[in-house]
Amino acid sequence: MIYNQIKCPHCDKNLSNVRMSNKQMWLILPFLLIGFLPLIKIFFFKPDASKDLAISEYKTKVVDGDTLEILGVITNSSKREWSSVSVEAEFYSKEGEFLDEEKSMLPHVHPETVRVTT
Repeated sequence: MIYNQIKCPHCDKNLSNVRMSNKQMWLILPFLLIGFLPLIKIFFFKPDASKDLAISEYKTKVVDGDTLEILGVITNSSKREWSSVSVEAEFYSKEGEFLDEEKSMLPHVHPETVRVTT
């Protein structure tokens, strides 16, 4: 079995542990923190679609007697562009039983605009 061993360049002894000085630790710490910034931003400062996007109106109509068509308007009130927005409609009977659901994807919803979807 091969072990990675560190040898002292002066006396050629094997070093059992390597210690880091406080000066070295303070030098490395900022680089570690900078490396974690993207992760911190993703988990703690992610944008909330429920605050930025809203369904401002929708209409339903029956087409050909058996197809329900839903036409809606999505308003983006933020300054950021949203991509891959998923819109989901759930259908229930008069008794409140779940019947079906339909999903649609919008490729982009631009800032401060209105997007119409079917």
